[in-house]
Amino acid sequence: MSLALPTSLMRTICALCCTILAVELCADENVCRTSDGKAFRGLLVGFSEQGHPVFDTNIGSNTVPLDELLYWGGLHDSPDGTQVLLADGSLIVAADVQLDGEMLLVRSRLFGEVEGFSINGLSRLPISAVRAIVFRAPLRPADRDQLLKRLQTVADAEDQLWLANGDVLKGTISRLARENQDDKPGPMTVVIKADAGDVEIRAEQPQGGLLEKVQAIAFNPALVRKVDQNSPALLVGLSDGTRLYAKQIDADGERATFTLVSGVKLTSHPDEDIWRKISSLQSFGPHVKYLSGLSPADYRHQPMLERKWPLGRDESVTGSRLRTAGRMFVKGLGMHSSARAVYVLDQPYARLEAELAIDESAGKEGSVLFLVAHDAGGKFKIAYKSPIIRGGDPPVPISLDVTGARRIALFVEEADHGKVLDRANWLDARLIPVVRE
Repeated sequence: MSLALPTSLMRTICALCCTILAVELCADENVCRTSDGKAFRGLLVGFSEQGHPVFDTNIGSNTVPLDELLYWGGLHDSPDGTQVLLADGSLIVAADVQLDGEMLLVRSRLFGEVEGFSINGLSRLPISAVRAIVFRAPLRPADRDQLLKRLQTVADAEDQLWLANGDVLKGTISRLARENQDDKPGPMTVVIKADAGDVEIRAEQPQGGLLEKVQAIAFNPALVRKVDQNSPALLVGLSDGTRLYAKQIDADGERATFTLVSGVKLTSHPDEDIWRKISSLQSFGPHVKYLSGLSPADYRHQPMLERKWPLGRDESVTGSRLRTAGRMFVKGLGMHSSARAVYVLDQPYARLEAELAIDESAGKEGSVLFLVAHDAGGKFKIAYKSPIIRGGDPPVPISLDVTGARRIALFVEEADHGKVLDRANWLDARLIPVVRE
């Protein structure tokens, strides 16, 4: 005797199973997503001669063209090490840095050739490609974000030495070096030529010490090379928190040379299998349009009291990076309940995709509903309504058909407990253009 289930119940069960599978794929950091809507699990094992990533999957090797790749893996940052911020937005986590004329010597476990006493590789970067150096990155992610944002927006036409006590010295950095002792790294010294004379700050530790009194150096932005921020690039995230905006990757076995958007070239350390150190890839190009790159035709937030929350473009409503489940996202929208954002579409698109979550800064608090409406004939119709999404929940991926839509509207509404900490993230919110034959 067989038991026939009602068609409506079968559809509900199928939809639930698909949702569970999609959430599991979203939470799996070995998942690769492509612009044709497909997703698969795989490990990055290299790049082809044509410059495309190659993945090892349970059914064999899979090469994904860059103009079809959306992302693979999960991007992470770290407060560890000395952090070198480049003109193109890349960030290198280093074991040590020193100035040598017009070059910055960067020692790293992941990049460069081994020279001298150090097991770390040595890379030489033109100082014109370096925007800032962070010696003391804050432990709190939000504080790290604000520090990097401030360093990227320095406008004064001179170098700046940011001290740990909050003071800022302005002038020209003339020295950043160690005095090595008995083939061992000695204390670091930095000298800035200011109007009142030279100011020298020396590390307090006798050997190998960093600059305990210095938080960061911001170099004169007028001397930093200009970079086309709209240039198509591949964002490469590494396990130590390094992230590189690369325009070309040349593979040579377990090693690779990364040509960055800024023109800097980095070659991986000879003793490291660089492919095992890469934790994420994200491709930017004409095959995907991120909503954060579009200006909304209308944005409204309905405050609970008097505070109105802005629309976060590539950041949360608090102004920090978008973070969820231990991962950082460089693309997406941040909204607080109750809010609405309307976009006029500039070309035909096939799908709207995103991962929906509460920002990590809310902890286990916050609960919202995400809604999407689109207008294909002069009137908005609801195309999607999420389940209640709470703080700490894994991201929920969506992929919606928007064929023929002229406008789309994104809504965030309060759910369980009013509007407290309803910091909603539309992670990697993107439009996939219609593919023309």
